[in-house]
Order: sequence, then structure tokens, then C-alpha cells
Amino acid sequence: MVGTLSKKFYGTDNYIVYLMVGNMQEKQVRDKLVRKIRVAHIITESWFIGGAQRNTLLTISGSNRQIFDITLLSGPGQPEVSLLDEVSRLGFDTYVVQHLVREVNPMQEILALTEIIRIFRRQNFQIVHTHSIKAGILGRIAARICGVPIIIHTVHGLPIDERTSNFYRKLIFFIKRQAAKLSDAIIVVGDQLRQTLLDERVCNSEKIYVTRVGTDFERFTNLCFDANIKKKELGLSQENRIICNVGAFTEFKGQDILIEAFSLVKQQLRGEKLALLLVGYEREFAPVIRKQIENLGLQDSVIVAGPRLDVPELLHISEIYVQASYREGVSRALIEAMYSRKPVVATAVGGTSELIEDEKTGLMVDAGDPISMANAIRRLLTDKQLAANLAENAHKKVNPEYSAQNMVKQIEEIYLKILRQKKLG
Repeated sequence: MVGTLSKKFYGTDNYIVYLMVGNMQEKQVRDKLVRKIRVAHIITESWFIGGAQRNTLLTISGSNRQIFDITLLSGPGQPEVSLLDEVSRLGFDTYVVQHLVREVNPMQEILALTEIIRIFRRQNFQIVHTHSIKAGILGRIAARICGVPIIIHTVHGLPIDERTSNFYRKLIFFIKRQAAKLSDAIIVVGDQLRQTLLDERVCNSEKIYVTRVGTDFERFTNLCFDANIKKKELGLSQENRIICNVGAFTEFKGQDILIEAFSLVKQQLRGEKLALLLVGYEREFAPVIRKQIENLGLQDSVIVAGPRLDVPELLHISEIYVQASYREGVSRALIEAMYSRKPVVATAVGGTSELIEDEKTGLMVDAGDPISMANAIRRLLTDKQLAANLAENAHKKVNPEYSAQNMVKQIEEIYLKILRQKKLG
């Protein structure tokens, strides 16, 4: 039997597959005629400490499985919340690179590189997509050694801010320039990051692509829970007005500045029952934060909640969201708060200006300035109309531009564009 020609669309706007459909099921024909593109993502840390892991998870989970066959490589993760486990549960292949760790250790790096090369040689990937600094360097070297046709790296943020020494800044961009030579494309999560790479001559403009930070907005819609019970779980009362911050406890996230600002607001608004809710992994800066809370006598009003899976609910019961960072790429936590219609106070760093227009979609303050931060928080607590206007404008700013679907579509279009350029697809 001769099949009839049908035009079927799979994936992005630029990828059309023609199938002969006759006496066989369409899926059977597709599986015979369309060879999937094998993609490896590699990232240093598997446990969910920040936006890079979330971005990678959404990129993998939202991928078009009719076109792409995805594998994840990562360093070891924490068993309770591992990116490797999440990806594996979704039905994708995963590999643990045992020696790929965050700490700098030349012997570990050599062993990790050897592990990665062994996996790449065995799996025959068409695309290697790297994330984070160490995995970005080792992954791209391994991919080049193994002859992987397409090598892509995503810059989720830069490990520098205004306080960074000139020597360290020059070193970081020297390394990035060398690594960029191994890349067919550099993806950045914001326009400001793109401009910084161009200013530092990391690579030419044709190699850089901007994709918006993807956020799973569905997690933040149609929530069904009792707000008073949630407050009680945190040791708070119904009357508490909650100021929320989400981020790993690292020095550059600025939780110490936020706590100082919160202390000032409590002194200024003594009649209010205020609470500060800090959500995130307790990394190296956590002891400093806990000591500061104790020294300021804020044990009853600052909640160190640790890592939580119920961030949508925690944002819902919060009145204000504050980003206190010294540096950011484009903060997913900030996007989530804006989508949740929370008025925000944010430091004017990195790509934050792409999200926050001062006095329109939020209030901007200088990083490291607790007095300005306190004043902005107090304004939102005392001016309900201002808070409501900013919250609604913030929601409109991020929805739907920063959706996970948009991000995945943009990334897959980059894959397919480079495949065509190299005459591989």
C-alpha cells in the first residue's frame, strides 16, 4: 500500500517533518524516519541551590521528546532534593560524575574530566549543553576532545560584583574568553549579561543568544491551602505581616543587609506584628546570619525556614518580597514573587533592571544599603495603594514572557539553527 503524504509539525517553528502515512501508525513511521537529536546537559551541582539547576530542570522536562533525546550529567546531589533524581523520575537518562564538585581541587578536576570524556565517548551526543563554571569548562573541553559536533554553554550569572577585585575580575573573563573558543553558542539569561560579555570581549555578538529565564508558572496558580495553617506551621499568627526572601545563604545574597533593614523597620513600625521569612539552603553564610539574628534579638520575628518545596504557598502568605543581593543574573525567585503579585523591593544589580522599573514594577535600592532598603519596605507596608499597583504591574511584566514554555522554545530553536548551519539537521 502506498502511503499518502502528510505534513506534520513537531517542535519549533523552524522544524518541519514530512511523513509518509499509510498502513502504519504515524508514530511508527516517525520513529523509523526521524532520528532523535542526542543532547547532553552537564552541570556542576545537582542539589537545588539556585536558578541554574531550576533552569536546567525546566529545559529538560519541557523538551520536545519527539525530536530530542536528553541526558543529564551532574556532580553528586543531596538525596532529598537532587536534580539527578528529579530528571530520572521524568524518564531521562542521568549520569553522576563523582568527582565533579564545587570546590577547587586540581586532582578532582582531572578525574572529573576523565569521567566526562568516558561518558561522551560512549554515548555519541550531537549536542553538549553546559551550565555553571566548572561543568562549563570541563564539559566543553571533554566535548571538544570527543568530537561532539555542537557545544553550547549557558551563562546563568557572573561570580563578580562591584566589590570584586580587579585581578579576580580579569581572571574570570580570561577563563571565559578561552572557554568561549570551544563553544558554538553562548546562551545568556538577560540583555545585561549579553552586554557584559561583549564589553569584556568574551566572544562576538553572533555567538551570543538571549533566552529569558523560564519559570513554571503553573505551580503558582490555583493554590489550594489554608493560609492560617501555613502561618501556624511557621510559628506565626494570623496577624503577622510577612516579608519574604528566597535564596541560598551565601554572602552575596545579602541576607545580613535585609535583616539589618528589617530591624530598622520593626523599630519604626512598633505597632505592627512583622515577620521576616528567609527561605533557602543554609550554606557557608548561615552561621553568620543566625548569629546576627541572635545579636539583634530577632529570634521571635525572623524565621529561617531552610529549603522548602512550598515556595508558592509561602509567597502567597507573604505581603512583600525583598531581593537583597549584591549580584544576580536574572533572579527566578524575583520572577516568581512578581508573578505571585507581590510588591517587591530589589537591589539594582545585574539583570534586575530588566524586571524592575523603579516605582512602576517595584522599588529599587542600592545593594548593601540597609537604610534605603528599610525605607522602601516601610513604604510598601504603609501605602497599600502603591503596593497594589506595583504588584499588579509586576505580574503583567513577567507573564507570559518569562514562562518555561517560552524559554524551552527559544533554546530548542537555537539547537536547530546551529544544526542547520552545520548541515547536521
